[in-house]
Amino acid sequence: MRLVIGTSITSNTYEDGGNYITGVKDQLGNTVSFGYDAVGNRTSVTDAKGQRTSFAYDGRSLLTKVTDAKLGVTSYGYDGNGNRTTVTDAKGNLTKYDYNEFNLVSKFTNPLNQVTQFEYDRNGNQTMLVYPKGDAITSTFDALNRLNGIFVNGAKKWGYGYDANGNMTSVTDASGISKTFSYDSNNRLTEEAKGSVKMYYGYDPNDNLTSVKFTAGTTSASTEFAYNKLNQLITLSKNGSNRAKFVYDERGNVTSVKRANNSYTSFQYDDANLLNELKNYKNDGTVLNSYKYSYDPNSNQTSIATDKGTISYEYDALNQLTKEALTDGTAITYEYDSAGNRTKKIETKGTAATTTTYTYNAGNELTNVNGQAHTYDQNGNLTNDGDKTYIYNEENQLTEVKDKTGTSLGKFTYDHEGKRTSMTTSAGTTNFHYNGDKVIAETDANNAVTAEYTWDAQDNPVTMVKGGKTYYYHINGHGDVTALTDENGNVVAEYQYDAWGNILSSSGTMKDVSPYRYAGYRFDQEIGLYYLIARYYDSSVGRFLTKDSIHGVEDDPGSLNQYVYSKNNPVKYIDHSGHLPTLVASALVGALINAVGYVAGLLVKYGKKNAFKHFSVWAFGGELLKGAAAGVIGGGIVSKLAKAGNLSKVGEKFLAGHMAPAAYLVSNFGNFSRGSFSENQVLSLFGDKVGFLWSAAKPYVQKIYKKYKR
Repeated sequence: MRLVIGTSITSNTYEDGGNYITGVKDQLGNTVSFGYDAVGNRTSVTDAKGQRTSFAYDGRSLLTKVTDAKLGVTSYGYDGNGNRTTVTDAKGNLTKYDYNEFNLVSKFTNPLNQVTQFEYDRNGNQTMLVYPKGDAITSTFDALNRLNGIFVNGAKKWGYGYDANGNMTSVTDASGISKTFSYDSNNRLTEEAKGSVKMYYGYDPNDNLTSVKFTAGTTSASTEFAYNKLNQLITLSKNGSNRAKFVYDERGNVTSVKRANNSYTSFQYDDANLLNELKNYKNDGTVLNSYKYSYDPNSNQTSIATDKGTISYEYDALNQLTKEALTDGTAITYEYDSAGNRTKKIETKGTAATTTTYTYNAGNELTNVNGQAHTYDQNGNLTNDGDKTYIYNEENQLTEVKDKTGTSLGKFTYDHEGKRTSMTTSAGTTNFHYNGDKVIAETDANNAVTAEYTWDAQDNPVTMVKGGKTYYYHINGHGDVTALTDENGNVVAEYQYDAWGNILSSSGTMKDVSPYRYAGYRFDQEIGLYYLIARYYDSSVGRFLTKDSIHGVEDDPGSLNQYVYSKNNPVKYIDHSGHLPTLVASALVGALINAVGYVAGLLVKYGKKNAFKHFSVWAFGGELLKGAAAGVIGGGIVSKLAKAGNLSKVGEKFLAGHMAPAAYLVSNFGNFSRGSFSENQVLSLFGDKVGFLWSAAKPYVQKIYKKYKR
C-alpha cells in the first residue's frame, strides 16, 4: 500500500493574541515557522531546514510579491476591485488577466501573448471558452444551473440529463449513443450502462463501496470490499474469493498486506508517521525486495537502503531534486531555472559523463533538447519532439501519436469526464472501463474481456487477471510496481526505476504484459508515455506534454509552471490525476479546509450578503490545490464553523468526520447556484471534466448539504 510522505502535527505555537499559528513542530522536533504583519497577513514561512519564503502585500492586504528560498521573485498586480491582473514570474515573464463587470476572468494572456477567452451567463456559469487556436467550447445550463450540453465549434459533443435530485442520469455523445446512470434512495450511484457494458455498485450503511460488478455481454466479474468499524478496507475479494487482507495500526497506517498467493508486505513507521521500512515477502517467507527510508527535516527522502544497494537523493532550497545516486554507481545531477524548468542533466558512471541541456521559451515550453528542436501549437501542446508527432483534438486531448515515418503508434478516445476510453495500436483496440478513475476491466473491439484489475483504498493496483490467471502486484513506498507474482507465488516480472519513472531494468515473462509501473501509473509502451488521466507524462524529460488546465496557486510560484511534474520532487510527490502533486486522503482534507478558509475569509471581509460577489473560481481552486499539496488540517476550523452554525457535538463530529467543511459553508451561506461556489464552478476548476477532488468530495458534499440545508 503506497504511503506518500506526510507528517503528524504534534504541537502548534501562537502569537501573543492567539490568533495566528507561528510554529508547527512534528514528533521529531522539526519545526516550520510563520511570520505575520500587523493586520495578520502571512509575511514569511521558514521550513524545517531554515529555508525562508517571504510575502509582501499592498494597503489592501493583496499579495504583491513572493520571494522564494533561492531569492527568486514573483510579483502580482491588481485592479481597483482587487482582481489579480498580472503575474510576473521569477524570469520576468508576464501573464495578464482581464475581467468582466462581475469580476470573472474574461481573458487570459500568457507570456507568449496567446489569448484564452471566457464568457459567462448571469449566474456565473462559464458558457464559452475560446482557446488561442480559435476553437470554441460552449456550455449550456438548465434553469437549475446544471450543465446540459457541451458544444465544440458549434457542434454538440455531449448532452446531459438529470433526475429530480440533481443526479446525472444520462450522457449522450455526438453520435446519439447514451450512457445511463441509476441511483438509490440515498443518491448513491448503483448502476451505469452503455450498450451491453454495465457496472453495478453496492454500499454498506456507512456509504462504503462494498461491491463493483462489471458485465460485458454474457461475461461478468465482481470485486468485493469489506471494512472494519473505522471504515478501513480490510478485505478485497474477486468473485467471492479473497485476494488481499489489510491490517492497520492505531494511526490508520497499513502495517501489513497479505495476498491470496501467500505473499505479503510489511510496513514500519517512525515517530513522525513517515514510512521507515517496507519489505515484500514471497510465499515461502523469503524477502522479495526491501526498502529502508531516511529523511531530511522537510520530509524529503535522502536515502533508500534496498536489497540491491543504497539510493541517495539531494535537494535544493526549493526542495527540488538536484542529485540521485543509483545502486549501480550512476550519479545524476539536475539543474533548474528560476521558473522550475530543468536546464541540465548530467549522468555520470565511473569516468564517463553524459550531459543533456534543455532550452525553454517564455511560456515554459521545452523548445530544444541537446540541439533537437521541439514544437508546440498555440494552445501549448507539444506537437513534435524530433522523434514523434503528437495530434490533439479541440479540447487539447491527445488523440494520436505517430513516429518519424508517419506510422500511427496509437489513437485514443475519451469520455465526457476526460478519461481515456480506448487505445488503438497495431495490436488492435483496447477499451477501458473505470470505477472512478481506475481501470477495472479492458475489452477488445468485440467487447470480449481481455484483462481485469483490482485496486486498494490508496489506489494501488492489487491484482491483474489476464488469460484466466490472477497476478499480484508488489510495490515500494512510492507506489512503484516493483514485482508481479502469479497464483503460485512465482515472480513473473520485476522492475527498477529512477526517481522520475524511467525504467532502468525489467525482467520476467510478464514484464511487458502488465501496464502499471512507476507510481502505479499506466505506462503506454507503444508511445513511451505515462497516462495520468488529465495529461500524459514524459519521464525522459520529467515534464507533461501539455499544460495543466489549472493556472497554479497564487502564493506558490512553483505551481505557476504548468508543465512541471510533481514540483520537481518526484521522490516525495505523485500525481494520479495529472493535476495534483500528492494524491492522498489527507490531501483531500487539506484541500477542502483551505478552500473553506478562503471562503470564510470572504465572509469576514465582506459579510454574508456580499461575500460571494468577490468569489474567484481560480482563487478557490488555488486553495484546493494548496491544501491538497500540504495535506494538513489547519487550526480548529471545523469546530469554529460548527460553533458558528450552532451545531451539536454530534453535528460537529459528523462535519469533521466527513471531511467536507466546504459543504457546510455551502449549506449555511447559499446553494449550488448564484451566491456560492456552484457545482459547475468547482467542475470548471478542472476544465470541462470532473476532477479527482470533486469526484472524491461530492458524495460528502451532497450528504452534508442535504443534512444541514435550511
